[in-house]
Amino acid sequence: MAKALPIYLPKDANEVLALLEAKHHEGVFVPECKFGPSGGYESTGRLDAWAMRPTWSPVTTIGYEIKVSVSDFRRDGKWPTYLDYCHEFYFVVPWGLIDKAECPEAAGLMYATKNLSRLITKKKAPRRESPVGLVDLMTYVLMWRTRVRSEYGGRRPEQEFWREWMARKEEDRVFGYDVAVWLKKALKQKLEQDQEERWKLENRNSQLANVQELCDQVGLDLDDPPWDLEGAARTKLIEKLGGQSPRIARSIRALRAKVDELLEDLGVEEPA
Repeated sequence: MAKALPIYLPKDANEVLALLEAKHHEGVFVPECKFGPSGGYESTGRLDAWAMRPTWSPVTTIGYEIKVSVSDFRRDGKWPTYLDYCHEFYFVVPWGLIDKAECPEAAGLMYATKNLSRLITKKKAPRRESPVGLVDLMTYVLMWRTRVRSEYGGRRPEQEFWREWMARKEEDRVFGYDVAVWLKKALKQKLEQDQEERWKLENRNSQLANVQELCDQVGLDLDDPPWDLEGAARTKLIEKLGGQSPRIARSIRALRAKVDELLEDLGVEEPA
């Protein structure tokens, strides 16, 4: 039984798309290439990428469909329509995602290496001569995706391409760093908030424990209904005050003060 190849899954299809762009940096490369009218409400198909090799012998165009999950590969029923718009058609997948035996006969198969440094052809695509829809696709490319340059201006220097490619990689790195810093800060704030809430709960629990202890000392049961607990607490307080409620005690003291004042006005001495 053949040993299954290990699978490396990139974050998204854009990582694989960058490898395709690097592969065709000397030729024509069009990501997300439509093969019909652009704009408006008319539905049209789209290749993940379309490329043309910089050679006349023979003129060769290549269509690419990127898949980063097995389920997406197996559910795709549109890919046969793409064959009309290119001489060769390839599925491009992460290393080991699908076996070349699963690749349709009319398509080729490329693997992105585990470290996403290059592409390796696992199954060469058959060539089709004179694709019937190629004119429509090239019309779209010329109309919407092309900037005309001088014939003698030369191709885009390879050094310039790689300089721009490295700049994009650096931009992605800086963006990733900024996101990581933001996430670290947000996580720290969340942890501090959780810690503060935990301290509050611990303090609250400590206070409740003290209340429970006091209630136990005076014979109050915190599991009683609130109205029973309130009445019981009043009774216990009166008992502690010698049988008098606080309000009655205040009234008696006020009455005693009035009696003393009256006796003083009358010149009557208080009996010993």
